[in-house]
Amino acid sequence: MAMTNALNYGVEKRIPELFLYQMLKQTVSSPESIHNLLNVWHIKEYLLSAQAKVKPRPPLTTREQLMLISAFFGFSKSKFGEIFGVSRQCIYNWFNDAEPVNEHYEKIKRLADIAFEVDPEPSQQIFHVYANDVMEGYNKSLIGYLLGDDFDKDTVVKLSKTIYEMSKERWKRINSIAKAKYG
Repeated sequence: MAMTNALNYGVEKRIPELFLYQMLKQTVSSPESIHNLLNVWHIKEYLLSAQAKVKPRPPLTTREQLMLISAFFGFSKSKFGEIFGVSRQCIYNWFNDAEPVNEHYEKIKRLADIAFEVDPEPSQQIFHVYANDVMEGYNKSLIGYLLGDDFDKDTVVKLSKTIYEMSKERWKRINSIAKAKYG
């Protein structure tokens, strides 16, 4: 039974190729042309299958979004409160599944999208020193951009990527020092 299923799968997989080959054979005179067109067919098929493998991420709860932001940006509850213009207690309530008002929810969603776009599974936080410094080519620090409600997402994404890469390098240096010291 398993062998029959495998054979059927193989035949079903190859029928479109055989059909295409027969059609090309009738319309194209050169075997090299047929081979080249089949290669294009395989590349297109591969790209389409790769696109199908990319799954849309499931919607995150507000708490999960806040956890992602925290894991990526490394904000303390006080810094969250400063960025959103609310008390630290309010941030604690959000982490405990209280729903924020719509304007705060939109900003949480934007920050989570930025964190997810830069690194969907953050391996480390960005260094707060970098988040507070004004980087070359930017008018404000990352925190300065985030304090406003109408920040330009593309600018913040670019700046976040830069800071994240700088942070990764710094984490590598720190880890190598610890390994060298403690073996």
